[in-house]
Amino acid sequence: MTWIRNHVSSGDLVRLVASLVLALLLWGWVTAQQDPETTRVFPNVAIQVGELPDSLVVVTAVPTAVVTVTGPRSVINELTPADISAQLDLHGITQAGTYSVRVLVSTPDGVWNRKVTPARLDIVVENTVSRDFVLEPEIVKGALDPTRRIGRILPET
Repeated sequence: MTWIRNHVSSGDLVRLVASLVLALLLWGWVTAQQDPETTRVFPNVAIQVGELPDSLVVVTAVPTAVVTVTGPRSVINELTPADISAQLDLHGITQAGTYSVRVLVSTPDGVWNRKVTPARLDIVVENTVSRDFVLEPEIVKGALDPTRRIGRILPET
């Protein structure tokens, strides 16, 4: 530290800081000229429901989302709809009920900003219920309704 004080004057330090600031400004200007910021809209992005605990299921119909991304033209122009994904934030849901959840968007590296519409969704979560039962076919003789006919029955094992 003493060597720096002896060999670097305050004028040298001011010139160094000024040079760095000018270099950053020039770099930013050239970058903006060569690869300007651009915005692109991706309509109809499917919103994935995600995982819930074993017995829970989302029973609300989930709409599609509109995702708007901003970034350098070289990155944004290369994006395809497959690069954009949206998912419900189901973190913390442990029981049935009505919830207002965020819609999370995933984009590739290089995207500066992302906006999703709708940003939140109201969903209903219910418990799944299942029951096993025996199916016993009954053969009916006589006149049948011609619009209702069983072609084949294939039991599952």
